[in-house]
Parts: sequence; C-alpha cells; structure tokens
Amino acid sequence: IESRLGGNLPLFFPTIDKFSRGIATSIKSINLNARTYQNMSRLQGQLNKHVDAVARFAGGSGGGQTIRNSEIVARELIVAVPEGSLNAANTAVLNAARARASEMGVTMRWVTVK
Repeated sequence: IESRLGGNLPLFFPTIDKFSRGIATSIKSINLNARTYQNMSRLQGQLNKHVDAVARFAGGSGGGQTIRNSEIVARELIVAVPEGSLNAANTAVLNAARARASEMGVTMRWVTVK
C-alpha cells in the first residue's frame, strides 16, 4: 500500500513512509470490513494512535536515510481503506479523527483502495 500511495522511504524507517518537500507522511491501511473495526471505539482508538505518532514525529533515521526535525514543514496521515467499506458510522469516526488531527497539526485524509 505504501509504495502504491507514494511511499519513498526505506521499509523500516520509523513512523513515516514518505518525505517530500518537507511533508512527513505516514501511510496506514485499515480494513474497515474487519470485525475489530465494526466497533467504532476501536476504530477511533486506532486512528488516534496513528495521528498521535505522526504528530510526535520529530525526525528519524533508517535504511541509510535521515530526516531532521528542522526539515519537517508539515505532517500528514493517509489512511487507506477498502473500496466499498465506508458507511455512515465509520465515516463519522474518520471525520472526527481528521478534526482531531487538524488540531494537532496533522493533515489527515483517506483514500479507497482495491
């Protein structure tokens, strides 16, 4: 998923998957069809965990690449969800997570994938 959505960092780079023009991006996939995520509290908790990690990211090193905190101008979280899995309940949770992310200086968006 990461490479399909533009990931350009080494596989085991901490927290983020893409760094371009100062934007530190974490790409996460969540299977909204999974039983676990039929529970909206669990979905919210998982999204909050991902948002928190991106908000706290202050640089790192891995696979011969280093990103310094001073190089980061913005933080982003992309959540990949299965095509056809969105419904009113999980969309409301995603919107709430996006609002919380914004308050923490993280731009969050979701994309559907096959």
